[in-house]
Amino acid sequence: VVTENVDLFIDDKAPRIHKQEPLRGVSNGVFRLMYTEEASVPHIILYYKGEAESVYQQDTLLGCPLGRRQVCTKEINLDPYHGQNVHYYFTVSDLISTTLGRVQTVAIDTQAPSLELFDPSNLIYTTNFIPFNITLDEKVTLAYSDNGGSFVNFCRNCHTYQRRKQFSDGAHNLVIKATDQAGNSITTLVGFTIFFVAI
Repeated sequence: VVTENVDLFIDDKAPRIHKQEPLRGVSNGVFRLMYTEEASVPHIILYYKGEAESVYQQDTLLGCPLGRRQVCTKEINLDPYHGQNVHYYFTVSDLISTTLGRVQTVAIDTQAPSLELFDPSNLIYTTNFIPFNITLDEKVTLAYSDNGGSFVNFCRNCHTYQRRKQFSDGAHNLVIKATDQAGNSITTLVGFTIFFVAI
């Protein structure tokens, strides 16, 4: 009688998809997947197509790790779909089985917002209350960074910003950033100096 030891690989759990992003709304070409696959390195594919297209295109995500609730991201150039809707879903495969995500529909926006800065100007101000007059071509989150500091929001979901804001004496170098719903952003720079003399 000959006996032989045989190692069997048993994978009784299919990969699990927790979340596909964006869930709805708009995308600039960045897609994320949260998944669980603990038995083997997963093979993940993003499928997408325009509304007028009958066949899905596919892009493989590379370097996605195994484990619980892992996140993998894929950025693709969707400039040809700007202003259109795109359907997409992910698949996650292990050595034995494949799990399909639900088909999601998102609007594609790959263009940065347009920002016009009318105030403030590169001037010396004799007041600590500086006028801001900013207009944009779409709703954005508008923020600023002063002298390299963290960004602080002016407003959210806004087309314009017309207010006075208080700053301390001295030189101020501002980076003003507008970010739309899809994550596209634009920045502009302005510098001014406050020399306030109290009477």
